[in-house]
Amino acid sequence: MQPYANKEKAMADLVAGKLSEGDRVSVRSDEGGVWIDEYVVANGGLVKTGKSLITQQAITDIIQMIYNDTAGQSHGANLFDSDKAKEGAFINELGGLSDNAAYFASDRIPVLGNEKYVFSINVAHLAFYDINGNMLSRLTGIIAGQP
Repeated sequence: MQPYANKEKAMADLVAGKLSEGDRVSVRSDEGGVWIDEYVVANGGLVKTGKSLITQQAITDIIQMIYNDTAGQSHGANLFDSDKAKEGAFINELGGLSDNAAYFASDRIPVLGNEKYVFSINVAHLAFYDINGNMLSRLTGIIAGQP
């Protein structure tokens, strides 16, 4: 992939015949937080592919945002125990398990009140139970990283 300091230099090479249809080039970005954008030569022009490399400052900002979202807590142990997970099941609206080959359900995981817990993957169904096993609430479509 040919690197360019700016889009104008890449266009100059395209006009000069140094680039062909389908060639991909990397161009130093003008956007804040983005270091390099990828372009593809298409129909005689340069078209952004949507692939970019972000700057170190953008990475630092993301890390700080994650740190703030988790209240600055150190990352603890994974509470999910895959050995206790039931494959082919999900938590239904009544808090019980229903069959579905696309899902798996964990054992009940004890948590503390007024604490933040962050998921590393999206969670389709999440239920909360009291100490006696009675369902308190059920959530669906939990997005990873959202406390």
